[in-house]
Amino acid sequence: MFQCLFFVYVPPDIQAVRSLRLHPFVFPERPVVGTQVSVTCTTVEAVQNVNFRWFKNGRPLTGTERDTRVRLRTFPDVSTLVIGPIKEDDSGNYTCTGTAGLKSDSYTQTLRVLGEFRPPLRMTS
Repeated sequence: MFQCLFFVYVPPDIQAVRSLRLHPFVFPERPVVGTQVSVTCTTVEAVQNVNFRWFKNGRPLTGTERDTRVRLRTFPDVSTLVIGPIKEDDSGNYTCTGTAGLKSDSYTQTLRVLGEFRPPLRMTS
């Protein structure tokens, strides 16, 4: 009778990721032109070395756009999107995608920017 032994070496810096789920993030309910908004994308369970990516309406946000109002702050376990001062055309669907190994998850939230507040004009007769 023969016996076959099979060993797999996994480097210590590789983490086995069972699942990857992202916490939902929420934009402010009534953001107004000229203010700043920020949302944070994190994993539900502790997972190291997550590759986070942000998208607006399906197009990648890199944080290096000419528009310096959009900033990304990314660390191994969290990523924050900061937009400000916001404009009406910042409205759209924003998606955070997290990938670790072969696992990935994404979450999308809609930002609806309200126009600038202008007090009503007084009518004099």
